[in-house]
Amino acid sequence: MGQGQHIVLSQRRLTYDRRTIYLGGAIVAGLARTAAMTMLMYMAPMMGLPKMDIIGLLGAMFTPDTRLARAMGTLMHAVMGIIFALIYARIWNAGLGTATWWIGGVFGAIHGLLVMMVMPLMLRMPQPLVPVGGPGPSRVSSAGAEMEKGPLTMAGILMGHIVFGVIVGLVYAGFTRSL
Repeated sequence: MGQGQHIVLSQRRLTYDRRTIYLGGAIVAGLARTAAMTMLMYMAPMMGLPKMDIIGLLGAMFTPDTRLARAMGTLMHAVMGIIFALIYARIWNAGLGTATWWIGGVFGAIHGLLVMMVMPLMLRMPQPLVPVGGPGPSRVSSAGAEMEKGPLTMAGILMGHIVFGVIVGLVYAGFTRSL
């Protein structure tokens, strides 16, 4: 950090170089987004989209045990939601747009497009903890197998991230206006 730049952490906000990020608002926005995106993932098959088991995919990177993998995947998904909400908040506070539902949706669309570029690489990475022959009694199935369905998967990813951005924009805007 340069001269005159400082970080102040209080209960309600993080100030860096005279810009303020409302930590509570970003954390709540990230958790709200994670809950909504998780519901959307589980509802995807009912909407004609392929099953998108990101929680299983994340957890399978750490353990072959189904229950532990689901718990770890859920925790990772929530933490990633908070981190990305903090990134969105930092971008808004840097002056690139404002926290609104539609700018959040635009950010979410851009985020979704980036995920679509990375996802094929992630699905092809070796996952030594996922059994090759299919799921056993306490094993994680290949979470990524259903996600390789082409355009429908891409539509689901894009829709999920637009919802993500809209929710982060709405929730974070509510916090910044009320403080």
